[in-house]
Amino acid sequence: LREAVVPLLVDELRQVQNDCFVEQAVRIIYASKIDYSSALLKLIESSSMDAYALSLVCLLLGMTGPKQALKPLWDRFHFFKERYPQENFYQGPLIGLSELSYRMSKEGS
Repeated sequence: LREAVVPLLVDELRQVQNDCFVEQAVRIIYASKIDYSSALLKLIESSSMDAYALSLVCLLLGMTGPKQALKPLWDRFHFFKERYPQENFYQGPLIGLSELSYRMSKEGS
C-alpha cells in the first residue's frame, strides 16, 4: 500500500496545498522508509512550490536523503535567507543540513 501512496503524495507536493496536508504528507513519506530522495531532490530544485512546503521537503530530504542533497539544501537555505529575510523558512533546509551531516558522520565512523 505505501508503495502506491508515497508516489502520489510526492506528486501532490508539487502543487500548492494547505499546510496540514503538507505536514501529513511529509510525515507519511518519512514513516514509509521508502527512498524517494531523487524525487524529493527534483522537488526542491523547482521554485514553483509553496515556501512552507519547500522548507518541509528540505527537512525531509535532510533526514532521509543521500550526500548529494548537501548542495541543493545549501542552495535552498540561501534562497530562503535572501528571498524571505523576515520569515523562518530557512529552518527546514538548515535542520535538514544538520541531520544529513550528522547521518554522514555516523556512517563514516
